[in-house]
Amino acid sequence: DLESIYKLAVDKNVVRRDVIWIFMHMDLEYENFDPSLLKHSGRFLTFNPKSCCGIISEVECSCGRWSKGVDEYIGQTTLDVLERVVASYGNTSAPVWNCSSVDKFDFQTGFYEKMTDILGQGNNFTLSTLDNQVKEIGLPLIIDIQDRNESHAVEVGHWQNEFKINKDFKVSKLKKIYRIGIVMGLPWAYFVYPNGSKSVNTSSKGKGTLEGYFPSLLHELRKRMNFDYELILTNEYGIRSKEGKWKGLEEEVIDFISPYIDMSGISIVIRKKKTTQSIFKFMTVLKLEVWMGTLAAVGAVTLLIWMLERMSPYSYSNARHLYPEGGRQFSFGESLWFSVTSLTPQGGGDSRLLAFIVLMLATFTSNLAAFLTVERLEKTVQSMEELIRHPKITYTVADSTIVHRHFINMAHAEKVLFEKWKNLTLNSGAQTQSEYRVWDYPIQEQYFHILQVINRGFAKVEEAIEGDFAFLHDTMESSPLVLPSNKEADSSALLAKPYSPTKRTLFEKIT
Repeated sequence: DLESIYKLAVDKNVVRRDVIWIFMHMDLEYENFDPSLLKHSGRFLTFNPKSCCGIISEVECSCGRWSKGVDEYIGQTTLDVLERVVASYGNTSAPVWNCSSVDKFDFQTGFYEKMTDILGQGNNFTLSTLDNQVKEIGLPLIIDIQDRNESHAVEVGHWQNEFKINKDFKVSKLKKIYRIGIVMGLPWAYFVYPNGSKSVNTSSKGKGTLEGYFPSLLHELRKRMNFDYELILTNEYGIRSKEGKWKGLEEEVIDFISPYIDMSGISIVIRKKKTTQSIFKFMTVLKLEVWMGTLAAVGAVTLLIWMLERMSPYSYSNARHLYPEGGRQFSFGESLWFSVTSLTPQGGGDSRLLAFIVLMLATFTSNLAAFLTVERLEKTVQSMEELIRHPKITYTVADSTIVHRHFINMAHAEKVLFEKWKNLTLNSGAQTQSEYRVWDYPIQEQYFHILQVINRGFAKVEEAIEGDFAFLHDTMESSPLVLPSNKEADSSALLAKPYSPTKRTLFEKIT
């Protein structure tokens, strides 16, 4: 019965909106339908009891429980009427005529008149006279149409050979319904829980509230454009399994419309170098070994002068009588000061010492100028080629993402092309092989090496937190996280598509 069918449809989450589903009772027991089951309003088509006996060709019509469908009853009633029409001719043989006969329409008129007479004697079919005095035969059906919910019912109209709407019923235009798929990700779509935490896990969607840019955009578009939608939430763009099944969203299976915000590709996110302000900034020009060697030399000279002052019998401390005009007493502090001041070329001095000092000062000055110049002119990585050639930066992607799949597919394509090239050269003749050997392999094998670096980079993420590290990710997810006001990171598009003013305007609105 219809009640059990409706329960099954609700349990399977098929009935989710009002006045979308149309239910038709094929019997007269529709009064037994429990209206409390209607979670959403539906449109119900029921047979009017007045047309019951016209459908059932019975002598005594009780209009009880129907044992057959209405189509079978109408078919049987139609056959009964035709049999009565044929029986009314008695033993009259069927007329025969040819193209020259002038009375061929007489039989048609007679057949029509007999049928209308028989139909007029019963209540199986209806007869109505048209404007041209021709009688029209109608089906013995009256179908009532109602919109029902669990509390009340609204009479829409009825059908009796034509559809008639009640004057008091207001026809409302149904909204268009779109099924929209969203790949979960911050800040585009995510769940917010009562404790304030956020998650993009679709398995817990019943516990949190869906928020983000896409839900807010859809809500605003629904108000302005008057439509409804159903969301399909997933964490994957879509891949094809070995069994040939798809999961997630995939353009090869779903015919997407032209996007309003096109994907801009893959971006690289690098930690910005912090420029520390310190009074010891000048010391970063030379390596630690140079400074330690200089300090060791000053310390050794200081210690040697102090020891000679203490142990030499001709020093001022041990032989003051040899210096009637006075002398310089080299204590440890005086010895240290003498060693430090010798690094600055003031006045005359030994030529060998002067050459060493000038050389050290010139080296320090030139290195300081070069260091400050390079620090100002240092640029971020702008392309994949620059990232590959960079000697210091380690890079990787998030595991099992669309970006990771992109590099896997590109590396696989390079491998397949290389195998095709190898088979082409090895299986050709000797003369052809010599022609191929003139040329280098025409395809640059970069994605294979990139994938190797990415796989090694998974283990180096923790080690490179404080060092030079690049993160490759989807621009649509990484761009809002790396805003111009973020002083900790810098983002550059690697596989960017052409500039779009509309996309830029929308991006500025959401950021």
